[in-house]
Amino acid sequence: MRGRADDARLRVFPGGGRTVKCQGCGAENLPTARFCGGCGGGLAAAGPANACPRCRAPNPPGCKFCNQCGTRLGTAAYEDEGKERRIVTVLFADVSGFTSLAERLDPEEVEERIRACWARLTPVIEKHGGYVDKYIGDAVMVLFGAPTAHEDDPERAVRCAIALHHALRDDRLRLRIGVHTGEAIVGSVSDRGEKDYTAMGDTVNIASRLHTHTLPGRTVISAATQRLVDGKFAVRALDPLHVKGKTDPIAAFDVAGPAPRINPGAGVGTPFVGRATELARLDSALEKARTSQVLTAIGICGSPGVGKARLVAEWQARAEKSRPDAVFLSGEAVPYGGEPCRAVRAAILGRYGVDAEPGALMQAIADDLAAGGDRSPELSSGFIGRLFGIDTGTRVRHLDPRDVRAAAFAALRNLLIGLSKRGPVVLVLSELQWADSGTMDFVENLLKSPPAAPVVLVVIARPEAFRERPSLGELDRVDLLPHSPEETSLLIRAILGGRGVPTELEELLHHRSEGNAFYLEEMIRNLVEDGALAEDQDVEIDGEGLSLSPARTLRLARPLEEVRLPHTVQGVVTARIDALPEDARKVLKAAAVAGRTFSRSILERVLGRGVDEALQELVRRELIHERQAATAGDREFAFAHALIPEVAYREILKRNRKALHRGIAEALEEKLGSRRPLDRLAAAANHYEQAEVRDRAVALFLEAADRARQIYANQEALSCYARVLAMEERPEALRGRADVLI
Repeated sequence: MRGRADDARLRVFPGGGRTVKCQGCGAENLPTARFCGGCGGGLAAAGPANACPRCRAPNPPGCKFCNQCGTRLGTAAYEDEGKERRIVTVLFADVSGFTSLAERLDPEEVEERIRACWARLTPVIEKHGGYVDKYIGDAVMVLFGAPTAHEDDPERAVRCAIALHHALRDDRLRLRIGVHTGEAIVGSVSDRGEKDYTAMGDTVNIASRLHTHTLPGRTVISAATQRLVDGKFAVRALDPLHVKGKTDPIAAFDVAGPAPRINPGAGVGTPFVGRATELARLDSALEKARTSQVLTAIGICGSPGVGKARLVAEWQARAEKSRPDAVFLSGEAVPYGGEPCRAVRAAILGRYGVDAEPGALMQAIADDLAAGGDRSPELSSGFIGRLFGIDTGTRVRHLDPRDVRAAAFAALRNLLIGLSKRGPVVLVLSELQWADSGTMDFVENLLKSPPAAPVVLVVIARPEAFRERPSLGELDRVDLLPHSPEETSLLIRAILGGRGVPTELEELLHHRSEGNAFYLEEMIRNLVEDGALAEDQDVEIDGEGLSLSPARTLRLARPLEEVRLPHTVQGVVTARIDALPEDARKVLKAAAVAGRTFSRSILERVLGRGVDEALQELVRRELIHERQAATAGDREFAFAHALIPEVAYREILKRNRKALHRGIAEALEEKLGSRRPLDRLAAAANHYEQAEVRDRAVALFLEAADRARQIYANQEALSCYARVLAMEERPEALRGRADVLI
């Protein structure tokens, strides 16, 4: 017989048959349903069995612990409420002249005009990865960075603003646009699901005010956004803006348009350190192509920010000096679409001029094709133009697209041969983890039918591209590893103009950046901008008296933990987290609260369900890696980079952090057993402290301190006592304890 709990869930259709009632919306569903037909929420399996999240054994209703392995059942310490803290870029735009339009036209005509306007602009927003939060009559609010983050969300927002203006160029309507970047709470404001997804907070308020301070057809961005897109757009500083609701004026910039294109990796401020082996392999590839007169392909693989593009830019600068006849062609893929064969198009047109007049452009390409022995250079240049979306007016536009692509690839191969008559050709295609199918088809075609000419193909991509695209597996692969502590030290001094930092800060910077040059540079820039690095004066005594000079070492003005994580770094990591399936993302955030290392059993206890599939996905995505478990039958993991749990933790609402900390503390306390090891005592106490369960935190810190005293670990004992005093709880409990350590 079924128990009452099951009878409450299982009902009968009017026509007969059992149903399952959704606990979220109350809708009736078939017993075989996994998700509710009324609200889309997940449905627990019907029946009396209560599956254990660890061993999957069935348990009768009412069991609090598994009858096979002892795992606690059905007591998830944390339920995700669908809200989180995010760094977002908010774009506000309104239609200028709407009021006068409404005065002259019938309301229906006005509505039709505005609806047609948004119908034209919404695809532009979506193409750039924006999320339309809401339409407000003649205005629209767009989010970049939520619900899905990309590592270049501020840049996407500004490019989207430029594209929105361009989309209305043939219309009499004009937009006023404001863009601001900052932290916000994002998620559903009610229980009705994704339709209510929105952003809340001061970031939204500032963006909504900014757009009122610009002219029709213009875009104004805040200083916070400008810092994140510096060098990518031509901007003009405005007088500080006094906006409603703000005491202090806001620094803002008017956007004139995209900045002139520069080489990827060129012009960066980070000094180049190390990489001698990698430079030598690139030199070897160029020499092999030159002497053997064959295509040589090499792949540069590495995680975001490790310095892939910078390595190739540095090598190019050196190679151009040693081989001035070398022809370098560089193009990169972008994550928000663009033209077909985008990276190849950028590389080829970058040599001849992106804005060149089509006739002159096609003639210049035809001349180089002829130099390579192409028998019909004008026709071949037409195929290339057609592939790149350039209307050349030739007869190739009437052919089948597949035939055009095949002919264009053959023409591009001949073009590389023609350019090689000047010197060895180096074709650099970067960011191919975002490459469109046309670019990847060209790479595969080039590898299968290589030109008999001195050509070096350099592919730059992240590990997932080499893992997911079989054609890249054929390349001679260079894996770029993080910098060593010694190289990190050199980088810090070079970034700070030859000055160093205290040893403990240097070690902490290396630990947090883990040798990633981009992360390191952004962290140091953040320290400087936030005033966290202080400059002292050295006193020197000479024959004329005392003199002051800047100290050779900077000091930390306040704890590094108080300095915010740079938005640029946070964007890169958040984009990787957002690319995860929903369940894996939730498990990752719970693990981030547990710490840099964590166990499967703790996560299952806190989340109240199995996590094996999610953990496997996180391993596959190289966000975590498995390590030797200290407990038989359990599994232990560690985050692949220190910044991953830090970013994930910052996204969790503070009230949810407390719930997770408490659940983890309770799970750790349950595992103490009779031995009650010092490290687990301190860990449980720390989580209770973060959850603000002070009575348990104090009790466990005192117990940990007493255990430390017994083994003469005085420093650890003092640290635990200090934590108790910092909580201002029961100082009398320390009497007779701390004094024996002195």
